[in-house]
Amino acid sequence: MTTPAATQTQTLQESLAMQIGRIEGRQEQGLKRLDDTNQSVRDLSVRIDVINGRLNDMNGRMDDMNGRIDEMSGRMDDMNGRIDVMNGRMDDMNGRIDEMAGRMDDMNGRIDEMAGRIDNVNGRIDEMAGRMDDMSGRIDGLHKRIDRLFYAVIAVGGGVLILLVKDILSI
Repeated sequence: MTTPAATQTQTLQESLAMQIGRIEGRQEQGLKRLDDTNQSVRDLSVRIDVINGRLNDMNGRMDDMNGRIDEMSGRMDDMNGRIDVMNGRMDDMNGRIDEMAGRMDDMNGRIDEMAGRIDNVNGRIDEMAGRMDDMSGRIDGLHKRIDRLFYAVIAVGGGVLILLVKDILSI
């Protein structure tokens, strides 16, 4: 027969065996999880190595790009210098153009002044032409008077004719 203490010990042993079995099951699960985690870490390590390789490639490309950017920046500085020189030349040209515009204004003033003088001279010429027309009319009148006197003298006689011809030639 079994004594109550033995039954109790047996129950305790069975309970302990079950708990140990559960612990061992849990331990196996933990070890499985640990193996899975180790495998994940190894997989991640491989991925990290690939990513690091890519990052190294990217860093190399970035260095190349930075070198190109520095080169382009130097070129831009050169171009900016050239543009500054060209702007200076343009400013000089604009100054010359302004100076020439001032000279053109002066010349236009002189031309206007000359046009005024020409108009004045033209007015005088017109006035002189009017006077010439008057004188031409007067000369025509004198010619007519001389012709009449000449015919009158011829009618009067030869002696008076010589005096009139001398007077006419002296005119």
